[in-house]
Amino acid sequence: MKKVKFFGGFIGSLLLVFGLTSCISMLGSLFSDPYAEQKKAEQLAAEAAEQKKQARTALLANIAYKEIPIGNLEQSIKSTTTDGSGFIVKAYVLHPDWMYFSVGSKQPEVQIVSYGGFSINAGDKIPDGISVGAQSFDGTYPNIYKQLESDRQYTVYIAVLKEDNYGRDSESYHGIVTKIDGLRSVEEVVATGEAKKEASRKAEETANKYDASKFTIVPSSFKPADYEKIDLFAAVAKVEKMPRGSAGTLDAVLNVYEFVSDVTFVSQNGTNIQFKTSDGAISQYMKVESRSGLTTGQKVRLYYKVSKNPLTEWTVVAIQRL
Repeated sequence: MKKVKFFGGFIGSLLLVFGLTSCISMLGSLFSDPYAEQKKAEQLAAEAAEQKKQARTALLANIAYKEIPIGNLEQSIKSTTTDGSGFIVKAYVLHPDWMYFSVGSKQPEVQIVSYGGFSINAGDKIPDGISVGAQSFDGTYPNIYKQLESDRQYTVYIAVLKEDNYGRDSESYHGIVTKIDGLRSVEEVVATGEAKKEASRKAEETANKYDASKFTIVPSSFKPADYEKIDLFAAVAKVEKMPRGSAGTLDAVLNVYEFVSDVTFVSQNGTNIQFKTSDGAISQYMKVESRSGLTTGQKVRLYYKVSKNPLTEWTVVAIQRL
């Protein structure tokens, strides 16, 4: 009887130990971090990204830059076959329209020569509001949008790396702008911009000044600088080639020419008035809303507009005595 009792007690102890072990295991599972594996994966990814960043930084630090004509830039990038290459070009840098900054030459206007565009030295820091697609500035040029001037030539350093314009690994080489020499401070750029605006305003003001006493007809909102200087013969020829509108609201704005010509007055019959070129090569009837006060053969400077929407209409805006 004692052996049976001892054996029963032993079995009971084993069951108790097993039960306690199961409970401890269940409690451990209950309080363990369910995101441990995910966090570990994220940590490994972060470490890999940091290693890649350090390798990239080291590569950029050892780029051997070579100065070349900007016209050779695209082909030079396409011809790159090894790491460590870079180019320096004198170029105009245009503001990005979506993803890329483009570099170009001026002859006389900026001609884009970059292939697919260039990202600006990508990094891990993303200043507020500054990004170009998936690429972002590394803090070297936090005010690049405000500093770039389209009419200013810069010295641009371009590293050639095996990554695409999104910063992803690539089998082919692409250009990455790493440095721009010649940038002015935001304050200087703003000051120049304001000075240009003021100069433009004054120039427009001067161009639109006129002596009302010299006009037989002149509207209160008249701006002479808005009118294109042209010979009447050339104006007639240009209007003949003018596209005809379809009486729409947009065509009423787009299908309009504003001209100014030195002409000779022929005659006026009510709201119909006729002018001709000084050599009599061509004459043109127009509409006018008031008496012109002119005499036959009088030389005048005529401001007028022509619309073709769909009918062709010539309308006198202002008449200046010469």
